[in-house]
Amino acid sequence: MAIDRDNERFTFERPEFTLVEFRVDRGPNRYEVWKLNLMDSSREGLAILVTPDDFDLLNIIKEGDELKDLSFFGAGAQIKSNGVVRHISAIKEGKFKGCYSLGVEAHDV
Repeated sequence: MAIDRDNERFTFERPEFTLVEFRVDRGPNRYEVWKLNLMDSSREGLAILVTPDDFDLLNIIKEGDELKDLSFFGAGAQIKSNGVVRHISAIKEGKFKGCYSLGVEAHDV
């Protein structure tokens, strides 16, 4: 699947203050809540930063999985939606080299 990065992107200068929280279902009545930094967004979704501290998440999710109760916190606002994992990409250069970008389609964000 090709990743469409042609949409206008909005980068956050201080990702440590811009968070995304979401739920990953692990079975009937079992789930985990994750709170990660947001790298950037477009009209179609989000790029969420997965650092080594959160690499366990990469063993839990895969492309096509739904992330529930996706909450975006930033600029004095909170938006809540669901999202679908569209890609999990290794970051090979720059400030976050060695981390991963979790691409999530979320139209309501």
